Amino acid sequence: MTDYKQLMNFDLKLYPYHQVTSQYAGSFTGTGDQWKQYQTIKQPGFNGSQVIDLTNFWRIVIEHQPSHYQCDVIGLETIVKWSSTRQLKERFTLVAQMTYK
Repeated sequence: MTDYKQLMNFDLKLYPYHQVTSQYAGSFTGTGDQWKQYQTIKQPGFNGSQVIDLTNFWRIVIEHQPSHYQCDVIGLETIVKWSSTRQLKERFTLVAQMTYK
């Protein structure tokens, strides 16, 4: 049986896809249970905002408790123009640092 530690701090940085050395697109930090507020995050999009679902990322963090984790995520934005609906997708790289107690 695994002893789970409690998440103490997290620092998430969102980068353009595979450009981790460049300027990040978004930064999110928190302590303790504040991670629950970041199950989905919003980023500025083409015509509104992109929604990025981090449910699978947090599942990995809670189950495996890594101190550093990097993964690819997708931002989705729905655009309606002249009664035509389109779903725009943009890929990002998420880099996370976590500490536990």
